[in-house]
Amino acid sequence: MSSALQSAITTILQNNYVTLAILTAVVYDYVLIFSREIEYIWNKPWTWVSTLFIFVRYVGLYNLIIPTILGSSFLPGPAKTYVFTLSSLSALPTAADVYYLAVSEILYILNGWIFVIFLGAADLVMILRVWALYHRSRLILGALLASFSVEIIFTIILAAINGDPRNLSATTSHIFHFSVCGATSTAPKWTNTAVAVQIAHAGAVCILVIARFLKQSFQMYRATKQWQLNRYVNLLVKQGIFYFLGIFLFTLINLLLLLRNGLAPGWQAWVILQYVPVYTLTPRFILSVRAVYAHEVKREGGGGIDTGFGLPSIGGRSAGVILFADAEQNEEGMEAIEEIPLEVGTTQQE
Repeated sequence: MSSALQSAITTILQNNYVTLAILTAVVYDYVLIFSREIEYIWNKPWTWVSTLFIFVRYVGLYNLIIPTILGSSFLPGPAKTYVFTLSSLSALPTAADVYYLAVSEILYILNGWIFVIFLGAADLVMILRVWALYHRSRLILGALLASFSVEIIFTIILAAINGDPRNLSATTSHIFHFSVCGATSTAPKWTNTAVAVQIAHAGAVCILVIARFLKQSFQMYRATKQWQLNRYVNLLVKQGIFYFLGIFLFTLINLLLLLRNGLAPGWQAWVILQYVPVYTLTPRFILSVRAVYAHEVKREGGGGIDTGFGLPSIGGRSAGVILFADAEQNEEGMEAIEEIPLEVGTTQQE
């Protein structure tokens, strides 16, 4: 067996291993947090964040599972069209190869546009969370929306250029009874500017969240005159700093991959693998915030729920009270902690 053929077969096997890893992680994550989804989304008053959750949860699920399965060599017949497709042994392109190439390009373009929409929704979740942490500051909201607008415009331009058939290279390579079909972008390097803008936006959001965390940490220290690690860790989790850092790292890794001069066909599953964190972290982040801030409040005209993102329930006649931070019971320094102005307009539950 030649080294080139052996390398190609190894690539197919590695792609299948990564496919199994992706499917296992995604399905396990879905089953693991499904009960929390029922508790904090479906069994609570509906909010705009609930709508965002459903979108990022199930659109992300589709954009991970479908391309991953189609990108493996598990499925027989013409349904398997994204990366590895069943084909007859032939040195020349067959009619089936032409069909597979066309479908591969369509899926490549479709998945790219779906990711653009998903990224917009995920960024909107981050913006709303930072807006809530800064007690609905119009200045913060305006700055973040301006940054988001620039980012999404560049991202749409990038998707349009990469989705142009003139900037898309799709090829097939026969290995035994497989026809390896790969679609890669041949767009000019300046299009990477879109990812750089994404990194700048994610970095700005991270800085705002970390600055808020540091400010509240020092407020706690001044009130108690001691460092209480459990409170800082709790605050760290509440503000979702790990999520913001995860998004920043994802965009950075994405830029590094784009700087490569194209990807070999066997890299498709690895490319999908790098999207797993952002697709799974976004719904987890929403559930985490809802678990902390989902307190029933009484409003004029009906019940409402604090989303933790500065938005009231849909259908109420009044915006009512939005809880941004709840009072925590702590035996040490309770009185001092209650005096800390963690958020302007905070309402504490007794």
